[in-house]
Amino acid sequence: MKNLLIAFFSILCFLSSSAQELSQESLDTMEDEELLALFDKFYGDSVKAEQVARVYLNRARQRKDTIKMARGYDRLARIFSFRKNISFADSIISITTSSDHITYPTLGYIIKAFEYSNLADLQREYENLLIAYDLSKEKGNLIQQAYILYRMIFTQAKWGNAESALNLQFKRNKLINAPEFLNEIRKSVRPGQLSNVENLYKEEKISSLECYVFCYLNLKKYDSAYFYINRLRKELQEYDGYLKKYHQDWLVEASMEVDYFLGNYFNSIKAADSLLIRLDSVSNQIEIKNIYLFKGLSYMKLKNDKLGLRFLLKSDSIYEISNDYLNHHYDRLLFDHLYEYYSEKKFTEGRILYLDKILFIDSLLKINYQYFEPEHIQKFKTPLLIKEKEFLISGLKKKNKRFKDASLFGLLILIFSLFLLGYYFNRQLIFKKRFESLLQNMDNSGKNNKTEISPQVVDEILHSLKAFEKKQQFLSNSLSLQDLAKKFNTNSNYLSRVINLKMEKNFSQYIHDLRIEYSMNELMSNSKFRNYTIKAIAEDCGYTNAESYSRAFYKKNGIYPSYYIKKLNQTET
Repeated sequence: MKNLLIAFFSILCFLSSSAQELSQESLDTMEDEELLALFDKFYGDSVKAEQVARVYLNRARQRKDTIKMARGYDRLARIFSFRKNISFADSIISITTSSDHITYPTLGYIIKAFEYSNLADLQREYENLLIAYDLSKEKGNLIQQAYILYRMIFTQAKWGNAESALNLQFKRNKLINAPEFLNEIRKSVRPGQLSNVENLYKEEKISSLECYVFCYLNLKKYDSAYFYINRLRKELQEYDGYLKKYHQDWLVEASMEVDYFLGNYFNSIKAADSLLIRLDSVSNQIEIKNIYLFKGLSYMKLKNDKLGLRFLLKSDSIYEISNDYLNHHYDRLLFDHLYEYYSEKKFTEGRILYLDKILFIDSLLKINYQYFEPEHIQKFKTPLLIKEKEFLISGLKKKNKRFKDASLFGLLILIFSLFLLGYYFNRQLIFKKRFESLLQNMDNSGKNNKTEISPQVVDEILHSLKAFEKKQQFLSNSLSLQDLAKKFNTNSNYLSRVINLKMEKNFSQYIHDLRIEYSMNELMSNSKFRNYTIKAIAEDCGYTNAESYSRAFYKKNGIYPSYYIKKLNQTET
């Protein structure tokens, strides 16, 4: 299930609809509140949002206004990578520790908790939530309390005691239904936006119903979960906020899961199909993985093993590239069913593969349960699973040995024949490449004579590239050939040609190779770096999404980063 941090920030600073011209002169003439409203307008455009936030922060520093400085750091902490956002949150906490302000430093701890959850560090997430909750109670900030309880409820329900999570939800529900909570929302919105108070209040009621659904789902009280799903459906009909689509998708996904557990398999499949149409496969990767899982499980229950296996394997394929350690909630269910399927089909390789994945998932679950519910660790039968895996591997080795003994001679002849054939074709291919290279060199020689670059220019560009690599400026996600050429005081044509001639690769491949080499070195030397999600690693290396990073890593190394990380961890162990 997704988080509602964006909904929390929508209560703290409701989005402004006024259009503004983004220039340094116009920014300098704006009032502080206008800058905050403009930041909200550009939320999602990190370049423009940072420009606005920096103006606000620098102005606050000049005036030595601690609270406004905190607001500046708060805005910056929403637009960068997870670790950088944590450093901004630490700045908030550092300058407002002794403040009696109702929002700070509590918000700094909230941001840290959110970013640690993205880095799969559950313990630090929960520790920061507890600090934030105590501070919000001390300062009487009801909106912060409601958001923090929301996060604690979902974390406890998933990794801790679902009964404890439900008790927290009772407390949260009582809090948001108190008259003073609605009054606090009224005080929180900007002047001129009071008409949105009702939608913001409904947002909290909707999130409360979602908490009930999630708690009862994890308590396996599916009838109770369905009761609150129906209440949530009715509440959404009267809600017209900008997060309506998010909540509708959440509702359909929860209905899909509950319908499956109640045995309503056709309804579960129908919900899954509607979500596949509505959701983007790149930005909603974890949701798509769960959709394929429940669609596959439903088809299996309906005795359609062919379709069931197809969707379960699709879910597994997303697991292979996602590497999101905090979203393995249902992966154990996936691998258990695939293991049972291959056991029934007596397919030993499949059984070994999914036994291995079950053991890996159990190792992750143990880490999370160890902090929240240590007694849950006893339910994992790791020694028995390892023993079964060893037995299957031993039987497979014996079977393979008999097969190898019977076909060794024929295999040797085949290998020798293939070697001769490969040698002949490889030699022809080498000759062809040499011929084409000769023609290309002759052609390039002619072109270079026409537009030759002076040795001095080449040396200057190479010197600039060396400094560029040393400073790791290739980690910027807004890098382009034109921008880099401008920075080097040369033109893009010269820069491109020097990289092609001296590096023997084009500009794009040059940047990809630097980033992938950096990530490989970090993953090899820094075990903490391996605990980050693929998305976090990708952003740290200059990529805008995990898919681009995984594709570049695979192109260079022939394996995916998730596999590389897994093998590094196994080697250390």
